[in-house]
Amino acid sequence: MNRKDRALLNKLRTFPKQKMDRNKQEEIHENLLKMESSVEVNQQRKGRSQFIAGVVTVVALSLFSILGISYLQKDSNNTMNNPGETPPSVIEDGKENKDINDEINNDFVDNEENSVQDIAWEPMAEEKIKFIINSTLSNFLLEVEKIQTNHPEWFEKFRLLHEGHREYPEEFYEAVDLFKSHLEPIFTKKALENYVEGLVLISFCECDAYSMWSESDTEKEFQVIKQTEKSFIATSKIEATEMNPISWKYEWQFKREEGSWKLDAVIPEEISD
Repeated sequence: MNRKDRALLNKLRTFPKQKMDRNKQEEIHENLLKMESSVEVNQQRKGRSQFIAGVVTVVALSLFSILGISYLQKDSNNTMNNPGETPPSVIEDGKENKDINDEINNDFVDNEENSVQDIAWEPMAEEKIKFIINSTLSNFLLEVEKIQTNHPEWFEKFRLLHEGHREYPEEFYEAVDLFKSHLEPIFTKKALENYVEGLVLISFCECDAYSMWSESDTEKEFQVIKQTEKSFIATSKIEATEMNPISWKYEWQFKREEGSWKLDAVIPEEISD
């Protein structure tokens, strides 16, 4: 032992000597054991929490990776299929992608047109065509009756008019315009131009030279001559009577205009017995 160690030992011996009671030693020992046990439990709980947190983190990262890869693949496919098109991922929030919407709408219209074209056109039955003609004639007579009821003064003003007059009164052309507005849903544009003036004369003149078309005109020898997807032609016979000793064949021409079947022309042909 060197001098420094002996000097330190001599100083330590100068401290007062303390002796701990046996019971106190055992109490301290028990407290130390409890502290050790508590520390181990906390470490175990901390270890389990860290383990659970680690598992959750790994799962979250895995899901994020899968979703990210899926999105990138979808974005990549869109870019390959539509080169030069701005990907949706770089579109500003709240800004409508008009080009994409227009493309979708155009595709929808094209698909709808293709679907319509794929449906084979089927000719209508003769009874259905006859029904279309009779319904049109019935509506025609109803509209004429409405105008006659609302304008009884025209019977007086137009009663002496007949086809071929060089000049008609101004009110006659007002009647023509009114007839056109009433008959537009069931007459084609060509029929309105060709027949309305004559129909005004027939409706208000005092003459027996003209007769109105009616459903009874299709009762005899009705047959369909021709039909397409947008038009049809049918004929019927008007038998001679005491008042009208001449027999006629009417040719009913209809066209599909603005989505509806409309009267296009009625061509009479005299039948010689």
